[in-house]
Amino acid sequence: MRGVAIVVQVMVTATGERAASGRVFSRSPQDGSKLATLGPWNQLLHERLTEVVRAFERHERRAQGIEFVADEAQLALLQSAPLRVGPLAAARIDLDMVDDGIIGPAEAAARLAVLPLDDLDTEELAAPGPCVAAGIAASPGIGSGICFRDPAEAALAAQGGADVVLVRPETSPKDLPAMKAARAILTERGDEASHAAIVAREFKIPCVVGCGDLEPLDDGAALTVNGSTGDVYGGRHTPRRVTPPHVQRARALLASHQERERS
Repeated sequence: MRGVAIVVQVMVTATGERAASGRVFSRSPQDGSKLATLGPWNQLLHERLTEVVRAFERHERRAQGIEFVADEAQLALLQSAPLRVGPLAAARIDLDMVDDGIIGPAEAAARLAVLPLDDLDTEELAAPGPCVAAGIAASPGIGSGICFRDPAEAALAAQGGADVVLVRPETSPKDLPAMKAARAILTERGDEASHAAIVAREFKIPCVVGCGDLEPLDDGAALTVNGSTGDVYGGRHTPRRVTPPHVQRARALLASHQERERS
């Protein structure tokens, strides 16, 4: 039996006022759309990262997440890996890659065939009133419940049958029991690569991050969180089901390909 015995790594550091590090995505992990910007970095670094992440995506034929370290002198890539997304985002990515000439319709159809296209309707709110908070749409879906800031109290309330909206400055692994039990998650800080966003997408919990100061939201207040748009509303609101246009297109592409295979 053979395996890796030793791993040798080069330490990469970046110093100075213009040093930067982080993770960038070739597509939005929330909905699969193309990203207009890759992060709050200077223009030169932004252009270099954009070029690199697009090249990796075209080479790998999959949406990519790239970790990097940079300073004024160099850009070091730490790793690139396929971006983990939900089926709704995956369907959009597959269609966009056909449009961009990265994959062909047959390959797209093969990818779409393993997605639950018949169960990809989404939710939207009709006239829910003014927003009480807004941030980055980090995990799609709509969830309503009672505002809880303390994770232990939130988990206990959820065990008792309460619908919980967990509100935190930012989340950490110790918040997992409350996060998994929540109907929705809000954070003051963070982006699409934050702990709250990644966990929420993994467990299909609506999530909005980077909302800024959430102190005006009272503990015990009813909230409705739209993780697809980044908007938060006071009170409980019932969503309605809709079929996104790209899901309709994905169903049509797959049906057309299957019909050609049968004929």
